Amino acid sequence: MIQTAVLPARRNAIDYHAFGVPRDLWHNSMKSQIVNQKPEHLFALWFHKKTNPPSANPPIGVAFTQAEYGGDGVEFNSSPISALLPDNLLAMGKDATLSLDWPGYAHLKYKAIINMDTTLGDLAAQVVCVFKHFYEKYHQSFQGSGVRLGPFHVRFEQLRLRNIFFDGRLWHIEAAYVYDGLSSPLNIHFYP
Repeated sequence: MIQTAVLPARRNAIDYHAFGVPRDLWHNSMKSQIVNQKPEHLFALWFHKKTNPPSANPPIGVAFTQAEYGGDGVEFNSSPISALLPDNLLAMGKDATLSLDWPGYAHLKYKAIINMDTTLGDLAAQVVCVFKHFYEKYHQSFQGSGVRLGPFHVRFEQLRLRNIFFDGRLWHIEAAYVYDGLSSPLNIHFYP
């Protein structure tokens, strides 16, 4: 298992979002496909896209590229996780295990420790940083059927964090990826 750390703000980069352009603006015209969907009966922490002005029903899912730097782009990003967790999960302590069960990569049994004694924005950043490390290190380790990751498949900037859910032992990621909509996502990214 790896220990996570949130990335510091980027330096010396042209960042158009500083001029009011959201990092995921190009996602708006795309279709999306959910990966590793949460079973209905399990508890989840949901991540909603920050809207301006704030919305009563913000869209579900935050672009990984928006969330990786301190939870930028997450609605209610300063909300403490302790206020969102039920008592039985609070009693489990501040550290939790996140399991990445991405279809086609489950054989890696990749796990990381995340800190639950934090805010919703920071938690989103931790989860995205874990996934980014996984993506960069293992995108070529695809086996079997699933959604292949990598520069010629599903790219990091196409990913959106929807929630993390708890199965009674481990936390898991429900994500989505955006695609152009010209063909079925199964024809583009799903391999038998």
